[in-house]
Parts: sequence; structure tokens; C-alpha cells
Amino acid sequence: MPEIGEVWKHSEFYCDKDTGEPLPKYLLIIGAEATGDIIYKLLTSRPNGRPCDPACYHGLPYPSYYIGIPQPSGCLCKPTWIDLRESETIDYLVFNSLLDATIVSLEHTISNAELVPILECAAQSDDITKRQRDAVLDAKERIS
Repeated sequence: MPEIGEVWKHSEFYCDKDTGEPLPKYLLIIGAEATGDIIYKLLTSRPNGRPCDPACYHGLPYPSYYIGIPQPSGCLCKPTWIDLRESETIDYLVFNSLLDATIVSLEHTISNAELVPILECAAQSDDITKRQRDAVLDAKERIS
């Protein structure tokens, strides 16, 4: 089971629209629902108008949280934002099957000190459900 603050690479998250080739995305685990569903946010290195300051940004064009360069010498070596537009969930059984098939792999862990403001910001997202918000704030309390 993934832990809060872990960044997982999903090597087949979506397909290239022209070639159909599976492409990766990075998922930050921000909570878990009572059902076991895992709550995550996607990471992006595409600025597209996202600010670096303030780090927590809920405005247009894209709400985001700037986390800097998570791994200067690793796979997350570019300026990176957490996309706050969508709070996604994945069933833990589905996640485990992706892990067994080596489609997801642990890439990085964000420290608790860095994670607390991220969770506070994510909990304020416009699209987050009450159940997701409660789970994220519970995770924040556990690591604070």
C-alpha cells in the first residue's frame, strides 16, 4: 500500500494521441479513504501559467502547488507543480495489480515538513470532495 507523500511513476497512465504509445505520469499520494481507495494528485513539469510564488495557487489558468525540483539528479529533475484541478482516487486492489505488473514504481518521497503545506493546499481545492478533503486533512494531522 502506498504511503502519504510518496511519488509513484505510472508508466502507462495515458496514451499518446498520435502514436497510441503508453506515456507516464507521476502521482503524489495525498490520502486514503476509509474504503482503501488511494487519493492522489498528478505532478507536471509544464508551467502553462502556473506560478512558483505563491507555491499554493488556486487561480486561473491552473490551480497548482509548486514543489520546486524534487530530485535534481533523478527523474523529477525539472521545476514541478502538483496539479490541483482534479483529485483522483484509485482502488487499492487496482493499485496493487499495477504494482504486481510493474506498471507503477516508487520514485520519490516528499518529507513530512514539505508535505504538510501541500496537503493544506490540496484540501482547499475546488474539485475535492468532502470525503477526500477529510481524508487529506486526517493524513495531515497524522504527519504533523
